[in-house]
Amino acid sequence: MKANHLFSKMMEISNVAELQLLLNDLPVHHYWKTHYHFKKPADGVGIQIGKTSANNILLNTVALFLFAYGKHTGTQLYISRAVKLLENLPAEQNAITDKFTSAGVVMDNAFASQGILQLKKHYCDQKKCLFCGIGIKILKQA
Repeated sequence: MKANHLFSKMMEISNVAELQLLLNDLPVHHYWKTHYHFKKPADGVGIQIGKTSANNILLNTVALFLFAYGKHTGTQLYISRAVKLLENLPAEQNAITDKFTSAGVVMDNAFASQGILQLKKHYCDQKKCLFCGIGIKILKQA
C-alpha cells in the first residue's frame, strides 16, 4: 500500500484497530530496513511498526490532529472521533503518568492519561495546588 491520501483515509476511519492496520501498511524507506539507529547498520530489522508505537502515533498525532481539524472547520464529527479514539486507546505510560498511578490515580484509557498530563502542566507545574480538585484532596489528607 502506498501512503497516498493518508490524511483522507485517517479522517474516514473511526476504529482503532483499522487505524493501527493502516499504520502497519505504510511503506518503510529502505534505509530503515537495515537500521535501528542512524549510522548503525543492523541485520534483521523489523519493518512493521509495533502496536505501542502505533498507539503513540494515534494518541499524540492523529487524535490531536482530528480534534484540531474539527475545531478549525467547525465539524463536530472530527472532534467526537478524536475523543472516541482517545477513549479506545490504552492510557499513555511514561514517567509522569507512572507517578500519578503510584499515587493511586486510575487511568483507564488515553483520554484519562491526557487529562492527567494537562492537569499536571496547568496546576502541578504552576504550583497551583489550591486551584486543583486533586491538589486540594491531597492537601486535606496530609
